[in-house]
Amino acid sequence: MTSRTLQLSNKRIAHYLEQGSGEPLVLVHGVGMQALTWYPQIEGLSSEFRAISVDMPGHAPWPACCTATARKAS
Repeated sequence: MTSRTLQLSNKRIAHYLEQGSGEPLVLVHGVGMQALTWYPQIEGLSSEFRAISVDMPGHAPWPACCTATARKAS
């Protein structure tokens, strides 16, 4: 599983996890959760899909994901 960031047009940084290849399947967590909530499902789904789990604004596991000063993860 790869942790990635993406700079948005409003200068904020979005964090997401991805694994697999094929058709993209985007997984969105509920309130008070984070992208890692989907970890068990990503493991299984990634054999058939490019599973992408996003951290919704304000739910990233660390504050650096929400500021323009964050560095891109590879």
